[in-house]
Amino acid sequence: KWAHYLGDDRSLLADHFSLTGYRTNNRRDLSMDIFASFGIPHMPQAGISIQSENYTDITTYGFRLEFNKGLSNHSITYGIDFYNDGTENTDSMTQTVVGFGPPRPSTDDTPQVPNAKYSSLGFFLQDEIALMTKLSMILGVRFQTVTAKTQETPGLENEGLYESTDSTVVGTANLL
Repeated sequence: KWAHYLGDDRSLLADHFSLTGYRTNNRRDLSMDIFASFGIPHMPQAGISIQSENYTDITTYGFRLEFNKGLSNHSITYGIDFYNDGTENTDSMTQTVVGFGPPRPSTDDTPQVPNAKYSSLGFFLQDEIALMTKLSMILGVRFQTVTAKTQETPGLENEGLYESTDSTVVGTANLL
């Protein structure tokens, strides 16, 4: 995080600004080894054996740039924020019926979730107005747009990749 005080009304746009940037990575390996008996009393070893492996890797990066300006009885805050999540996923599951002849494993390496990207971009403006010594009104507005997009994923048919974008404007008014 980086912040700078401009101070002394030298800037018409801001007295202070801060920039926060980040990157995170979350990797997960999930392995399961399950045996479900068929419940046959004289054949307790008869059942289904399931081994599954799931790998998920999510990388996120983003930033927030915020400006503050004091004017008379107003404290104005405005800025922009952005983040992007990217995922990579693999799955593998092997099922084997045991106890009834030679085992015949069946393996499926089709990912359960496609690789994807999810991003968000927002612009915001807020004004805190001091009405009296212990009374303030806060007015704010935010524009937000989000995009979700599937990516080519090994093991999946990649025809008809999906993308969706949605945007909204929200406002708020508070009395403190």
